[in-house]
Amino acid sequence: MKLGKTEIHYINALEDLAGVSARDCLAKEDEIIFLVNGKQMGLAIGKNGQTIAKVRERIGKSIELFEYAESAVDFVRKAFYKVPIKETAFSERQGRKVLIASFEAEHKKKALQSLGKLRKIKEILKRNYGVADLIIR
Repeated sequence: MKLGKTEIHYINALEDLAGVSARDCLAKEDEIIFLVNGKQMGLAIGKNGQTIAKVRERIGKSIELFEYAESAVDFVRKAFYKVPIKETAFSERQGRKVLIASFEAEHKKKALQSLGKLRKIKEILKRNYGVADLIIR
C-alpha cells in the first residue's frame, strides 16, 4: 500500500485534531475514509461524535471511519457490526484471493443495503489485507 501526499496530509490532520493515528486513508473527491486502530476508535469518534464532527468541519469533507483488525475476517466482521455474519471462507478465483461472507437471508439484505459502504470495505481489503474481492452470500 502506498500513500500519496494527500493521504498523508489527511492522516496528519486526523492525528492533530483527534489525537488518533490512522493506518490507512482513502481520499475521495467528497469524502475521506480512515482505517483506525480499534483501541482508538472511541477517541476518534469522541463523546457524542464531537471529535469526528470537528475533524469533518476542519477538513470540509465527509469522514468515515473503519476499525482495523489483524485479519481480513475480523475486519469484515467489524465493518458489518450491525449485521451478524453466519460464516466466512476464503476462496481463490482466477488466481486471486476472495473472501466470502455468508449471512442469514434476513440479514443479507441489510449487508447489501449500502453499496457505497461495500465498495469501501472491498477497497480496504485490497489495500490492507491482500484480498481481491468480497462476495456476500
